[in-house]
Amino acid sequence: MLAKRLVVRREGGPWQSDENTCWKLCTQHDLRLVWAIVCGLGSLASSPAHAHRLKSQLQEQSRQVEETETEPAADSEQRSEGSARNPHGARPAGGGLPASRAGNVAPPPSVKRDAAPGPVPDGLPGGARTKTPVEQAQEVEAPRPTEEPTSLETVEILGRETDLLGVTGSASQGVVGQNQFKYRPLLRIGELVEVVPGMLATQHSGSGKANQYFLRGFNLDHGTDFATWVDGVPMNMPTNAHGQGYMDLNSIIPELIDRVEYGKGPYYAELGDFSAAGYSYMHTLHRLPEGFIKFTGGEFNFYRTVAANSTRIGPGDLLYGAAFNFYDGPWVQPMDMNQYNGLIRYTIDEKDWGMSLIGVAYNNNWTATNQIPEQLVKANLIDLYGTLNPTDGGNSNRYSLAANVWSSGDGYRNEANLYTVYYDLDLYSDFTFFLNYPVQGDQILQKEHRMIYGGNASQTWFNKLFGTDMDNTVGIQVRNDQIGGLGLANTQFRDVFSTTSNDNVNQISVGIYL
Repeated sequence: MLAKRLVVRREGGPWQSDENTCWKLCTQHDLRLVWAIVCGLGSLASSPAHAHRLKSQLQEQSRQVEETETEPAADSEQRSEGSARNPHGARPAGGGLPASRAGNVAPPPSVKRDAAPGPVPDGLPGGARTKTPVEQAQEVEAPRPTEEPTSLETVEILGRETDLLGVTGSASQGVVGQNQFKYRPLLRIGELVEVVPGMLATQHSGSGKANQYFLRGFNLDHGTDFATWVDGVPMNMPTNAHGQGYMDLNSIIPELIDRVEYGKGPYYAELGDFSAAGYSYMHTLHRLPEGFIKFTGGEFNFYRTVAANSTRIGPGDLLYGAAFNFYDGPWVQPMDMNQYNGLIRYTIDEKDWGMSLIGVAYNNNWTATNQIPEQLVKANLIDLYGTLNPTDGGNSNRYSLAANVWSSGDGYRNEANLYTVYYDLDLYSDFTFFLNYPVQGDQILQKEHRMIYGGNASQTWFNKLFGTDMDNTVGIQVRNDQIGGLGLANTQFRDVFSTTSNDNVNQISVGIYL
């Protein structure tokens, strides 16, 4: 590696010139050699002063060279004089340097200098040095970009804007709007309740069966302890063929839900039955900013189409929509789900009063793959996604009409609604295979069909108590479930061969709260 050139002076000898002085340009490697000789002489000398004097002379000569580098004008004049004395650049007699380099000579000004990167021997300067050709080649200017700067799209982030401080009774209550779940990917409609913090919805026995729910880690079965209303119509079923409080949400079109109000805990008097763990109120949209149609396709023959629109009719808005969903699933026995949903709503919303008429239709039939013995899977006698009974599944229907009215004034608000619902369910399951009936098998049928009539009415007064806002509500709830053909039967390939029970139920529920 080339280093900064220094000058070493020697008296007499073969380098001597007319001025009895000769200069030799040395590299850093030469200086290291000189320094080693100096140290060796110092160790052999009778007194260390001799080595110290040699070291001082080298340092002084280095300082003089650095001073000459700061005087480029004088150096240039000296080079001109040297050229006049020896125009052909011949070396003078005695092997000395050209006359143009006699005296203190600085390197060409075009050579860049920087600090020496590595350590140097003690007493030698670590000043600027000449860069090697390799280092100079590395100092290639990076090519400038020829393309225009990339322009990023604007990202809009939406968050909750509703301030519920002082409005809700506890931190366990809240509201989730359409903007927060319209882009949420839903594997099943029942997952709408998962907008409630701590709520989970799972599925078994096919997509037409009500989900199984969990809240804060507690198993709510199919809705036994979690109450849900959609536009004032209760979704839970008392005295259901499959389970108490059976909550089938498959009649909902998620794209048409405006908001979900929720609460957790058993301390809401107006909620009544099935609300020991919590509740959710779902409200459909009054109108759409524009109509839409959406198609979704996926693996395992998944197809779903949703279309909806709204129009202004008289003083109100008419909203209508429909959805169709078909799905086979990953099962060996295809699920062959065929689901149809429809909704129509007419809404008048004035400043101090309003009303709505809502109609909902739902139909679903499917084939289910239920639980299978693990031993048969490990023995490769049945596929992991196989079934022992390819006729499990069922069909379900729900049709409802509802009317809601409300009014508000200075310090009060009144609400009332009436509803009627038709619902039926035929659910085929096989839990024990051939345990009870080795020939026909243990498939069972849980069935029912019912009519529901009911209504709610309430009045709320808004007052102040010692300067604190306070509201008092009094209300009444009435519901009548007329259930026919509520039964349990043993079947083979969905054909009944024996009946366990077949009942008719007329159930009336009345609740008053303050």
